[in-house]
Amino acid sequence: MYVLALPILVKTSGLFLKMGLWSYVVMAIFIIANLAIGHVLGPRDAQGRTTLAMESGARNFGLAVMIGVLNFNQEKALPVFIPYIVLFMVISTIYLKWRKNATTHTEVV
Repeated sequence: MYVLALPILVKTSGLFLKMGLWSYVVMAIFIIANLAIGHVLGPRDAQGRTTLAMESGARNFGLAVMIGVLNFNQEKALPVFIPYIVLFMVISTIYLKWRKNATTHTEVV
C-alpha cells in the first residue's frame, strides 16, 4: 500500500504546503478521536476492538470526497483530502503497531 502511495505523494507534494499547521492539528485530533471512539465502543476481544477502531477512523474518506466534489471543484477539494489520507495512514499505522501486542497476546492457540 505504501509503495503505491509514494508516486502520489511525490506528485501532490505541493498540496501539503497549502495547509497551515493548525489544520493538520485539527485533522489529527479528529482522526485520533474517531479511532478512540471505535476502540472504546468495540467488543472485549482485542481483534474486534482494533477492527472497529479502524472502521471508525476510516469511515470519513467517502463522505469527505462526496462533500468536497459536490461543493467545490477538484482543485479546492484535493488540497485537503490528500493530506488527510496521508495523516490517517500515519496515525493508523501507529495505532496498529500499538495494538499488535494486545492482539497477539490474547490469541488462543
